[in-house]
This record gives sequence, C-alpha cells and structure tokens, in this order.
Amino acid sequence: MIPAILILSAAVIIALAAYVKRRSRSRGIRPRGSLAFLVLVVLPVLWIVGALAYADGATKSTSFCLRCHEMVQYGESVTADNATVPAAHYRNEWVDRETACYVCHTSPGLSGVLTAKTKGLRDVVVHFVGEVPDEIHLDAPYDAAICLSCHGRGEAFLERADHRKLAEAPPGGDVTCAGCHAVAHVLGD
Repeated sequence: MIPAILILSAAVIIALAAYVKRRSRSRGIRPRGSLAFLVLVVLPVLWIVGALAYADGATKSTSFCLRCHEMVQYGESVTADNATVPAAHYRNEWVDRETACYVCHTSPGLSGVLTAKTKGLRDVVVHFVGEVPDEIHLDAPYDAAICLSCHGRGEAFLERADHRKLAEAPPGGDVTCAGCHAVAHVLGD
C-alpha cells in the first residue's frame, strides 16, 4: 500500500504546478523562475526519490513477496517442520523474517541488488499481465555467495574442510552449498 505521505505530496505538487500554470496564463505574467523550478523540477524529483526509497524498502519485505498467490506455498514451506535450509533459517530466526526472501535470493553487491530488483519487477509484471508458469524455477543455479555472505566469515563454518573448500572456491565453480544441503524449498502437495 502506498503511504499517505506520497499521495499527499503528489497532490500538493500537482496543485502547485496547476497554480503556477494558471497564474502565468491569467495575468500574462511569467512566474518567477525559482518558483517554477521548485514546483516543476525540484519537488517532482524529490517525490520520485521518496517513492523509489519507499518501493525499495517495501519490496524487500517477506510480506510483499508472499502477497502473490503463486508464492504462498513458498511462504508455507519456510514455516514447515522440515530439515531444509530455508525452513531451518526461518524457524530458528537465523535470518530476519521480515526480509528473508530478499536476503536469501539476492546475490551480494550492487549487481546482485540490481539483478534481484529487475527479476522482482519482471515477476510482478508476469503476475498481473502475463501467464504465471505452473512451476516456478530459479533462473540460474543458487548462488553460493549468498550463503557465504553470512556464513563465510564464521569460525564454526570454516572449521569444516568442505566449508573451507567452498569458501576458497572461485565464484560460479562446481562447489556449491546445494551439493551438501537441501537449500531448495520443499513444497506441500
């Protein structure tokens, strides 16, 4: 839901723009450059920045991800009593429940964020105007760098030889977390 402040500020910007335009037409007077610049450039840019900041935060929430009916079963899978990594992390609060989907499906770095946001936007468009596939799959194998962004620095993690091998492996190599752990969601029937 769009916060009231964004709706109110958009209404104020539109009203001010209409006022500046009406004033310039009715009196044949050109509005002062600074007022026109403020109303027609600065305020809309600030509004867009605020809207994008709100959207960025809102789309990181687990509740946002699970709003679509096709994602409900994935939400149910993380609360299920099974041994999968998603369920264990969620149940035990090893990952922030409010941002679990985003954190666990976004590769580290700016590239990972941009990729996740682009894929998320594509999924929203498909949800509303496209044909949702019967089965949802990741576009690429699960990125071990996501797991390593939290686990790769811990002593307990690095004590295990197979974990050290993973931490030292080049990105995109053959060694993955999924090789040993059930990282995928287990969906109910």
